[in-house]
Amino acid sequence: YLGIRDKKRWWKCRCECGRVVERTSGQLGRLRSCGCLRGKATKHGMTNTDEFVIWHTMKARCYNPNATGYERYGGAGVTVFKEWVNDFMAFYNYTGPRPSKQHSIDRYPNAKGNYEPYNIRWATSKEQSRNKKTNVIFTLNGESKTCVEWSEIVKIDPLTLQARKYRGWSDEQILLTPL
Repeated sequence: YLGIRDKKRWWKCRCECGRVVERTSGQLGRLRSCGCLRGKATKHGMTNTDEFVIWHTMKARCYNPNATGYERYGGAGVTVFKEWVNDFMAFYNYTGPRPSKQHSIDRYPNAKGNYEPYNIRWATSKEQSRNKKTNVIFTLNGESKTCVEWSEIVKIDPLTLQARKYRGWSDEQILLTPL
């Protein structure tokens, strides 16, 4: 319920296609859609799929101040590619089907960027954890990786690598100095 405007009660409604619209009490029950069923628009039949739920949740994080995580996404200026906001099939045609239940949508390679072409992928939780904007990154010979990734390569505990960084060591010293 949004309140009263122009002597009418207004409601925020979510269409089956995922679009959020405002309608008056008089319109509720009379309208079959937000308008997506008009004209050439067709129903995609994927409303109950994981991909649709993920698309819908992605949009909510960016545009609904009441959504979980909004402050880290929409509140921080993250947006969804304009062609995908109201067109699930455009999003799906770009991303393709979810590879497995272990995959979710990730902004990659720019974790601070928007959900848009060339910055979105299906990723596992391990891949996503390595794409956080809070990760400590080291560069050696032009190759940048997270602290955890380098730790696996050089066989030194990540906390040791981070301690070296905070002591002011260069990335080369951090990664190439044995214990």
